Amino acid sequence: MYSGGTSMDVLLRKSSLSDYEIIDEMLCKLHKYHVENKPEVYKEIEHFFSKEEFENILEENIFFILSILDGVVVGLIWYRKAEKGNKFEKNRTQLWIDGIYVDERYRNKGIAKRLLSKVMDIAKNDGIDSIESMVWDFNEASKKLFAKYFEVRAHIMSYNVKL
Repeated sequence: MYSGGTSMDVLLRKSSLSDYEIIDEMLCKLHKYHVENKPEVYKEIEHFFSKEEFENILEENIFFILSILDGVVVGLIWYRKAEKGNKFEKNRTQLWIDGIYVDERYRNKGIAKRLLSKVMDIAKNDGIDSIESMVWDFNEASKKLFAKYFEVRAHIMSYNVKL
């Protein structure tokens, strides 16, 4: 059981190749949200990854954790491991969260919090130095979630030249 507003059994597990279709569907919905809010940046797509691209991704340092309720995938978090460091910056290992998505019907039940907590636990257990994510300013739900655990370290400023 977890404390996310409602009492329910939620299973978290790493993805496999057989999860391609549901992951593609969820990432397309997440992408559509970005297209609707930043059409000057994002374009509409039919598939987020091809099955071949997804298969290759699973062999790299890129991971998906799925949230499953009653046998149905209801959410995911997508992250990758990256080594950072150069002559200006100290060497460190980071986890970059590239996306988090929860099906509309299951939002506000603590599922995103559970997914994020799982990645935080993985980072602690694997000796990761930091977890990073870039959250668009329009994404109030993600800003609220991440603000509970993360600090704002930088702002990306943008000037649209082609107004």
